[in-house]
Amino acid sequence: MARAQSLQGVQLGVESTSGTGVSANKRLTSTFINLEPQVPVTQYRPSGGKSPTQEIVGRQMTRGTIEGQMSYIDLAYLFSSLIEDPAAGGSPFTFNISPYGADSPQSYTIETGLQGGAGEKCSYFVVDSLRLRFTQTDCTIQGTGFGRTMTDPATLTASPTELTRAPISPKDWYIKVDDVLADIAEVDGVFECEWEISNMWVPKFEADSSQGSFVEVVPGKPRSEEHTSELQSRFG
Repeated sequence: MARAQSLQGVQLGVESTSGTGVSANKRLTSTFINLEPQVPVTQYRPSGGKSPTQEIVGRQMTRGTIEGQMSYIDLAYLFSSLIEDPAAGGSPFTFNISPYGADSPQSYTIETGLQGGAGEKCSYFVVDSLRLRFTQTDCTIQGTGFGRTMTDPATLTASPTELTRAPISPKDWYIKVDDVLADIAEVDGVFECEWEISNMWVPKFEADSSQGSFVEVVPGKPRSEEHTSELQSRFG
């Protein structure tokens, strides 16, 4: 039976051991994650044959697209996976990328679909890219992630705890810039800003017949971009 798009929810569970699935007992309130299976198929054509007659399925994984309204609570979960799991102690959280050493991303079990009903899920899900866009009218996110082989159909964890709704308002943001942190000052005349970091993590596959998907995630080669637009350049 078809599922109404408006009723699709996203739940996550914090994995204590990456790749070991857990109950997705937290419900995101501002973030949507769409899971899609990635199934590599190699076709083979027999000698003398005109067309392929055999297909071999390779190691599978799941790709996820992320979008939604910015939320202080949801962003904490996303940054914990994109950058690192911050030290205990509660908010405000500090997310730092180690310039030389290894980082420790938080992995999740993700479930999407009808709450307490039909859906799909995957374990070892990490966020590998995220774009934050701030304008005069809204604050939104877009991003991507990946996980191990998707289970479909799957029954979503019943009665998840709904994360606190804490949307970021266009009135909440401003830009500060300076070479010295102590002298950092607000920039006037900015009407929109975009920040993006991508390619933070990549899946590691091994020639191991016991593994149907990647064995772990390893650091990629991160790329970061920032864009700001000023009022005078638009109206001047």
